Amino acid sequence: MRTLAYNIYWYVGYDVTTPSYTSHVILSHRDSVFRNINHRWGMASLFAVNAARPVGQSDPLAGITTVAFLTELSGKMLPHIQKF
Repeated sequence: MRTLAYNIYWYVGYDVTTPSYTSHVILSHRDSVFRNINHRWGMASLFAVNAARPVGQSDPLAGITTVAFLTELSGKMLPHIQKF
C-alpha cells in the first residue's frame, strides 16, 4: 500500500506573507535595517493525506487534486485568520 501526504506552507510576518524561505530571510534583513521591524515569523501550513492504495493502482491526478484543494482552502480561510 502507498499513502501520499501533502503539506503546503507559508511564512507569516508582521505585515507580509511569503511562501519562500529565501524571501522571508531577505524581508527580515531589509525590514530590520530600513523599517526597524522584527517580523518574528510564524509558519502556517495545511496538511492532507490521500487514501492508501496498492502501489500499482495509484491515481496520477490525486496529487494535483489534493494540492489544488489545499490551495483553494488556504485562500478561503486566510482572510479569516490573518489581518492585513
